[in-house]
Order: sequence, then C-alpha cells, then structure tokens
Amino acid sequence: MDHHKDGKDPFVEELKKQIGWTDEQITKVNELKKIKFKNIEEIRDSIPKVKKELLAEIYKTPVDTAKINQLTGKLGELQSRIEYNFFMHFTDFAGVSTPQQKEKMREYFDAAILRENSHSGNHEDAPAR
Repeated sequence: MDHHKDGKDPFVEELKKQIGWTDEQITKVNELKKIKFKNIEEIRDSIPKVKKELLAEIYKTPVDTAKINQLTGKLGELQSRIEYNFFMHFTDFAGVSTPQQKEKMREYFDAAILRENSHSGNHEDAPAR
C-alpha cells in the first residue's frame, strides 16, 4: 500500500475528493482495504515460487510441456485471484457509498479505464486483428 508521510493512501484520498466520501466512509474503506490487501499480498508472495519452477522447466530435455501448462495455469489462477480481490475491494467502495457517490464512482472508474486503454494501446473502437 502506497502511503504519504501523513499515513494517508493517495488513491483513497483521490477517491475521497472525486466521490465525496466522508471521514467515516474513509475509515471503513481503510479497514476493509487492510483485509483485502493482506489476501492479495499472500497470493503475490506465492507467485515467485511458481515462476522459479516454471523457469527450471526450460532447461530440461525434453521440455515437459504438461508441467509448463500446469504451472502457467497456476500462475493464471493466482493472477485471477489477485484481480478478483481488487474488484471485490471496489465493491467495498460501492458498499460504503451513497447512490450519488456510486454514480460519481462509476464516472471516475469509467474514465480511468478509458485512460488505461489509451495508454496501453488498447482501443475499444479499434478494429479486430
């Protein structure tokens, strides 16, 4: 979790400003965040071990493609669990928000996704290749 010297999370502070959360809502979000990020860190901590196992496979002769499939599948599952926890955290945001704040939250996240897509070269209106 990225925090400034004052101990405040810049992302949560940005959402407070954009969505209009109260200090009470921020406290609740931060409590929920601690739980979610603990889960995410536990998952992230297991990824290097799987990658090390995967890299070990490239030096074997013959290459065990079944093992590579199994390990890359495990990596995909771990990444999926991370994404799941992040998006469940966003449902926590919605859970502490009023209907008006939820609408502001929708606008904020929609704009963020569009910015991310434009920076990564993913354009929803681009023709399929």
